[in-house]
Amino acid sequence: MSVSSSSRVRRLTTGLVLLALSLVLVSQAFARTVERVKRVSVGSRGVVIERESDSDSLDNDSLDRDSLDSSGTFHTRIGRHHGWIEVDDDHDALVRVFSDAHVPAGETVSGDVVAVFGSVDVEGKVDGDVVAVLGSVHLSPGASVGGDAVSIGGALEQEDGADVGGETVSVGFMPSTWGVPAVSLTLSAVVAGWLAAIVTGWLLVTLFPVRTVRVATMASRRTSASLLVGLLSIPMVVAAAFLLLVTVVGIPLALLLPPAYFLLCFAGQLAATYVLGCKLTGRRLGVGGLMMPIFAGTLLVAALFGLGAAMFVAPGIARPMALFLVALAGLMTLGLTAIGTGAFLLSKLGAEPHEVSWSPGPLVPPAPSPDLAPPPAATA
Repeated sequence: MSVSSSSRVRRLTTGLVLLALSLVLVSQAFARTVERVKRVSVGSRGVVIERESDSDSLDNDSLDRDSLDSSGTFHTRIGRHHGWIEVDDDHDALVRVFSDAHVPAGETVSGDVVAVFGSVDVEGKVDGDVVAVLGSVHLSPGASVGGDAVSIGGALEQEDGADVGGETVSVGFMPSTWGVPAVSLTLSAVVAGWLAAIVTGWLLVTLFPVRTVRVATMASRRTSASLLVGLLSIPMVVAAAFLLLVTVVGIPLALLLPPAYFLLCFAGQLAATYVLGCKLTGRRLGVGGLMMPIFAGTLLVAALFGLGAAMFVAPGIARPMALFLVALAGLMTLGLTAIGTGAFLLSKLGAEPHEVSWSPGPLVPPAPSPDLAPPPAATA
């Protein structure tokens, strides 16, 4: 090997070692930064990064704040934690993400006040708009809003003495003010729906236990096909209803088709919920009682709905988590309904598979007959 080749190899090796060392140092610094960063603020003072303090002299709400101003100078100061992401431009605007925004009495914000996944409480003056996304807007007596007051996914409370120069818009998820009364109403509706599902499931498995097991078996064996057929059944039913309305004889059938389809979907949903409950309780399909799996499956869906409703009144990160739980429960309900409806149709209303039956008790091998018992072993 020539001298020039050896020199290039050494330089390449040295460069790779330095690159690996740099990557290790950068990764350690990045891990340390990610572990300690608590909040990022953007304002006229520059970009402010709040981190946990290692000093025992600071209280729990104090944070080391490192900032880089517009001149490129790096500063460190102490501040209090107000949220995950803040944009504060010297009272020109106030933005909070995963946190609530508050305008105290006697203070003026010349721009807009916005809270995303948080609520806005105004006691002072806001020259611009006040907007809360997945949160509520509360205007105290003496509060003044020059623009519009908008609440999306929450409630808008304007007390006497509060002035709004523009429009007030509230797009909530509940007909009443979202709070403890609305949560109680929602939880009561969830419990009532769960009890209705339990009672209907008991009637279904009492009257048609074998057909319920067969539909559940079809849903378990051919899940994808059941889901596809269940989704296609909606336009098929609509088209069939229009075709029946064309003829005079078919009008009564067209009127009976929607409630019959609803009952079919509900029965299919209970059968698919039975499959879910069997997976939760570790039971085999068609073995043992049918009510315990239905109880477990419906309880899971109801718990997701109830937990989401209860978490929605909490501030900050609880609101997106509540929305996620409610959406998950809704998608689970729609999926079980579509799969169960398709399985109901594929099984010809529970007539197939023919080999599937239902045993009310656990499968226990029968005891051998005394006549067929093996003879005792001969002793030496």
